[in-house]
Amino acid sequence: MPSDLKSLAEQIVERARSGEQLEAFVTHDREFSVKVFEEKVETVTSSEPRGAGVRVIDDGRAGFAYTTDVSSKGLDALVTVARDNAGECHSGRQSLVRSRARPCHPGR
Repeated sequence: MPSDLKSLAEQIVERARSGEQLEAFVTHDREFSVKVFEEKVETVTSSEPRGAGVRVIDDGRAGFAYTTDVSSKGLDALVTVARDNAGECHSGRQSLVRSRARPCHPGR
């Protein structure tokens, strides 16, 4: 599974355009639960959630999107939505990503 997640992240990052920064986040979990009451099984549940998120930074503006559709078409849509979200970012100070790291507490 780890190589599958790496491959999925690489597929997302490969969609970056020139001059654009792209960060991928992928997850795949397995969950299993059995609920017992008075020595009898009441419920059994199982799930295997997986998905991908992406943050696009373009011209100092950041956009994020997340999907559970990890098909090629789903990943295309994921990156497109993140780009659109970055485009909606206003030029105000709070919405821009700084190009240089600054301390969180400059007075300390």
